[in-house]
Amino acid sequence: MCGILSYISNKNLLIKDNDFKNNLKLLNHRGPDNLGTKEYNTENHRILFGHTRLSIIDLSINANQPSQYNSKGILIYNGEIYNHIEIRKKYLNKFLINFKSNSDTETLYYLCQYYKFEEFLNFIEGMYSFLFYDKNKNTISVARDIAGEKPLYIHSSKNLIGFSSDLKPFKKLNKIQLSISKESVSKYFQLNYIPAPFTIYNECFKLPPASFLEISLNQLNDHYFRTFDELINNKAIIYNNYWEVSQRSSKYSNLSYKDTKLKIKDNLIKSVNRQLISDVPLGSFLSSGIDSSLVTAIAADKYTNLRTFTVGYEDNDLDESLAAKKIANYLGTIHSEYIINTKDVIDMIPKINKYYSEPFSDSSQIPTLIISKFASSNVKAVLSGDGGDELFCGYNRYIMASKFNKINKFFPKQLKFLYKIIKKFPLSFFNYFYPNLFENLNNYEKKIKIEKILDKFSNINSNLDYYLSMKNQWSQYNYIYENDNILKIFNLADVLFEDKMMLADFITYLPDDILCKVDRATMAFSLESRSPFLSKKVIESAMDVPLKYKLNNHQSKFILRDILNDFIPNEYFKNKKMGFAIPINELLINNLNEWTQYYLSDEVLNKHNFFNKKIIKDMKEEHFKGYYNHEHKIWNILNFNNWYEENYQ
Repeated sequence: MCGILSYISNKNLLIKDNDFKNNLKLLNHRGPDNLGTKEYNTENHRILFGHTRLSIIDLSINANQPSQYNSKGILIYNGEIYNHIEIRKKYLNKFLINFKSNSDTETLYYLCQYYKFEEFLNFIEGMYSFLFYDKNKNTISVARDIAGEKPLYIHSSKNLIGFSSDLKPFKKLNKIQLSISKESVSKYFQLNYIPAPFTIYNECFKLPPASFLEISLNQLNDHYFRTFDELINNKAIIYNNYWEVSQRSSKYSNLSYKDTKLKIKDNLIKSVNRQLISDVPLGSFLSSGIDSSLVTAIAADKYTNLRTFTVGYEDNDLDESLAAKKIANYLGTIHSEYIINTKDVIDMIPKINKYYSEPFSDSSQIPTLIISKFASSNVKAVLSGDGGDELFCGYNRYIMASKFNKINKFFPKQLKFLYKIIKKFPLSFFNYFYPNLFENLNNYEKKIKIEKILDKFSNINSNLDYYLSMKNQWSQYNYIYENDNILKIFNLADVLFEDKMMLADFITYLPDDILCKVDRATMAFSLESRSPFLSKKVIESAMDVPLKYKLNNHQSKFILRDILNDFIPNEYFKNKKMGFAIPINELLINNLNEWTQYYLSDEVLNKHNFFNKKIIKDMKEEHFKGYYNHEHKIWNILNFNNWYEENYQ
């Protein structure tokens, strides 16, 4: 795992070597083991290459970057290619290459040289973002992995195009003034994250997962693109998706359940075993959940003295460390746990925007940062269970979707007016017929919740509307299309609604929330995270599994639970799914009250004037007087305002 940085400028823009190195040092946390730079000049352009290395495979200097194993190209690369030894044997040995290292970097270098991108990107297994300069063609090519595990940011300005693992270097480049995108701010407040290809800045973009672009420097005249569409539609640039969810077959596998289970299990075992390749100590994140337990169980079967890491909480309602410890003892791993206390959280919250260079407000980022810091003192790489939820129907919203379909059929469009009538029923009606409905809420919150649900249902006219409404926390009416591929997915014939939701989450929520959260948190402490569920073969085989094998009698991840039972008895997994929650509301009201009040104050809001201060004032009053719990919206605002003050002023 590493950090990459490259600037392609015309001859009118002078970037001093020291300025470039100082920019590169902003990525030191992604790769503290070596810092390397290289410069190459063409007739019209100056190209700067920078790399910060976290040494995992082949620790010798022969694997340092920027890489130039012959005179034909230059490569900077962030990630791991787990099947690179197989690739050398199958695809590269015929070229009689005299390899100088055992690194996957050198394997990738020659793939870029001998194969077209759309060819080799489909047979490598790994996580990556990389940039390759081809001297013969005078082209710059960049690519990102299928699931979006590794980030790749693009900056465009008058005389320059830049590529980086983080936004921060662009902010410090030659005093370039980046402007905040109001469209991105809107998306952030609806989603808690900013979806690709957008970033918080108008002048920067994210390269979407499973895509690559090739820039012809011979044809490149204009370096400034106001939108991502302008960038990829320029005559000097070729943009392609080398793998697309929306093009998957709508026909599910016709294998028997037994054969399906064997196929998924075999692909998972192969993926985990491949990802155990490392020349440094390696461990595994372990909760009491299905995904991390399955990955850890497979790894422990192969890797002697596997280290496992768990965080727990002083709050027993959220603590799953005891259950995780029992699993670790059963598997015989070297287990370590860290019990998070209030001080840990209070100390971490003000630092969040040091690690996340654009607004991001998934509160599970806090325990993820804490466990990453804890694990990094023992290992340099960890396995995780990320991707299991999106591939095997792990979220409650998928179960709710099946229930919604039944209700929607009962109340067709012509009967939507009944929702408005039901909304007028007194709370006593709902309490009488549904005594356990929202039992943890007070009467005010319960009434508001019921009204919001009925309003939502009365305004939802399609499965796509329903899916988007589940992701929009600020309004049940303003639905957004994060990605044109979402529309393609929901237009797929013969694909069940729940499967469409999983596919849509795979291309949006997974890369832009879950994987962003994990990458930034682990890299903050120079720790590499690996996700065996995101192997290409596991992804594709999972997407062919019929829904009835994933969601059975309202039980999620049915087939994964069955596979896990081959390694660990079912009795270890009786607890409900807890995720990585923290008691954020209690902290905002009590321990962090002063911090919270400051970042909700007019003093801070006036610095950017993006928000309606009356709405925020009313929401704050409702929340802190106990009328209604707005913790998620408030956390959203706090993170943005803290980010703005820390990163933009």
